[in-house]
Amino acid sequence: MQNPTNQILEKGLKYIVILGSFLVVFVPLIVVPQSYFPYIIQKTVYLRILIEFIFGAYLILALWKPEYRPKKSLVLWTVLGYFAVIIISTFTSQSFLRSWWGNWERSLGTFNVLHYFVWFIALISVFKKVKYWNRLLNSSLIASLLIGLYSIAQRLGFSFILQTGLERVNGTLGNASFLASYMLLHIFLALFFFAEKKAWNWKIYYLAIALIDLFVLFLTGTRGALLALFASVIGFLVLVFWQGNWKKKSIKVLIGIFLMLMISLGVLFSFKDADFVKENYLLRRVTGFSLEDNTIQTRLHSWSWGIKGFRDNLLIGVGPENFQIVFNKYFEADFYDYSKNEIWFDRAHNTLVDQAATLGIFGFLFYLFIFGSVIYYLFEFKKKGFISPITFMVLILLFFSYFVQNMFVFDSLNTYIVFFLLLAYIHFLSIKTQKDKDQLEIKEKKSFSVPLIITLPIISVLIGLLIYTVNVNEIKANDFVYGAYVSRVNNEYEDMVKNYEQAKAISINKFDTAVVYSSNLNEYIAQGINIPKETKIKDIKQAVDWMNEAIEYDQNNMFLYYLQAKNYSSLAEFTGDSEYLYKGIEYAEKAHELSPDRIRPYWLMAQIYLFGGQPEVALEKLDKAVELNSNIPETHYYKAVIYKSTDNDEKFYEEYDKIIDKELEFFTLSQITDVIAHYDNNEDIKRLIFLVGQMTILEPYEPNNWDKYADLLTVDKQYDKALKVLLRAAEVIPSYSSRAYDKYQNILKLIEQENETSNE
Repeated sequence: MQNPTNQILEKGLKYIVILGSFLVVFVPLIVVPQSYFPYIIQKTVYLRILIEFIFGAYLILALWKPEYRPKKSLVLWTVLGYFAVIIISTFTSQSFLRSWWGNWERSLGTFNVLHYFVWFIALISVFKKVKYWNRLLNSSLIASLLIGLYSIAQRLGFSFILQTGLERVNGTLGNASFLASYMLLHIFLALFFFAEKKAWNWKIYYLAIALIDLFVLFLTGTRGALLALFASVIGFLVLVFWQGNWKKKSIKVLIGIFLMLMISLGVLFSFKDADFVKENYLLRRVTGFSLEDNTIQTRLHSWSWGIKGFRDNLLIGVGPENFQIVFNKYFEADFYDYSKNEIWFDRAHNTLVDQAATLGIFGFLFYLFIFGSVIYYLFEFKKKGFISPITFMVLILLFFSYFVQNMFVFDSLNTYIVFFLLLAYIHFLSIKTQKDKDQLEIKEKKSFSVPLIITLPIISVLIGLLIYTVNVNEIKANDFVYGAYVSRVNNEYEDMVKNYEQAKAISINKFDTAVVYSSNLNEYIAQGINIPKETKIKDIKQAVDWMNEAIEYDQNNMFLYYLQAKNYSSLAEFTGDSEYLYKGIEYAEKAHELSPDRIRPYWLMAQIYLFGGQPEVALEKLDKAVELNSNIPETHYYKAVIYKSTDNDEKFYEEYDKIIDKELEFFTLSQITDVIAHYDNNEDIKRLIFLVGQMTILEPYEPNNWDKYADLLTVDKQYDKALKVLLRAAEVIPSYSSRAYDKYQNILKLIEQENETSNE
């Protein structure tokens, strides 16, 4: 008979696992506004701490009592196989530390994802009662409801909400696509309980949650999730009529809701060219499915390059968190035609492609096997009558919709929580089907057992050390990085540098500290703020040292070489030392080697050669950039700057002619004011119209810009466009309305006079 102390200890350890797991499902609610990446880093750290407490308690139980060790199931074996591949691929990775720690923005390196695995093991070993599972799944639903209500408040612009009035809500997850994935899972989880409950008051409760989550999913404007939902609705209707279950009352309710949803979407798509759709961002986005869409094109390119990376690294992939290696290697310059800003992909935006490229064939297959094992069990449960036909359909569609939407996005820490929770639940059901009682009974077997006197102190100390040395330091480092951001905003240069130094000293992630420091340092110095030259040189040299360390551990990361080239370029500018010029060119060439079709390394090389007094070579580099893609305005600006510095006015204006004729964008007013007199003197009306039109974009609240724009259009007899410009001007500057009205009337008179003349 177990002594009372041991009983209390066992119960306490169990409740750490149970209570901790209930807290885990509420982690997606956490937002830390005073934080670098307020939706991710500290949320991830808190999640890790919770799971480490859970796993520590579970490990003591499992070593002490054999009945707390996981029972075998196909789900367990496939999850074990999948994580075995992740670990192997991490150790064979092209950058072990990058794979192990990941980065701050994603927080999904191997160290992080292993936490979901050990939580999964603790869940399937300790949660052995249906009531615990129902409560845990319901807790996740409550979390989704709270996040849904927060998201609606965000859309309505409530003052106490972070990031209010967004066109695409992101809730407490910080990303509209992540929120859509999270809501999609919970829509079907709510429908699962709708199917399971008998009483209609409960059915209405779960249906309400499903509808609120559905509404929020729509507010995210995430087309991949909506497409997955639409596919699932069709799948549901097919399954219902195939199995002949459509006569049941609860199924009729769902059929009615789904048919209304499909009809509503059909009506919306039929009016996609209507003004009320075009003028509404969400409606325009939802109905904007086209292969020519820029976002879709960038995704298609990314998938194509990921597949090439899979082909070249078939067995073990490039390693977790290393998709950027593949993306940069196969990057093609026409990508700039679809996206000028989002050009640094660290994910394929397709989970299947991500798995294949980073983990190789075995990781890809085991990922599929996980879903295969779930489907196998669901069919077995239905066959044995363990679950009802409607429950079977809802669970099948839950995993189906998740799988489909993951072909357009990638997982986040929030969806990982729900995914591994659901996998653990399927494992629980697979074991429970073999039992008659509600509580799983485990027969005593002869097995090793480690006394509490050994495990309790050792595991407690190890978990404590892990939490303190890794997690607490990451929280502190994050605070320092946020402090550096605040210092930069307040133009407190010395404090900014000091904060970065403190973050670097304690952070386990050496890559991101180096990247953020180099990026912000160069941007800050480029602003021309009065900083002593000696200080600039000292701090940039420190950035060089940090980046060298990062490159040593991540030798195939093109972006690191690019940033290092910028560091050396700055040193060359401030010191005049030719050694730094050569170093800058060396790192820019390496960046080019790792991503041959990227244009930025050419810009850097041109800048460095210009510093070195070799404008001809600089122009050669820019000409190569033009060969890759002639539709990028920066390349032409840089060429124009070089021609200006060499007093070649003819070539200078030729570059501007190219920018204007291609209708490329301008970024600063000075770029326009430098040349507008030239086009005015030459009475080049067409190009003047474009330049002044760009001025209304860069300086929209200056009424003189709108005056000039409307006047030039009128001179060029583009009357309709001139009228639209005046309407737009009155909308942007209400005080300009009377002037706009007078001009509007004058143009109408001109149109009338010309019509009369033409009729004569």
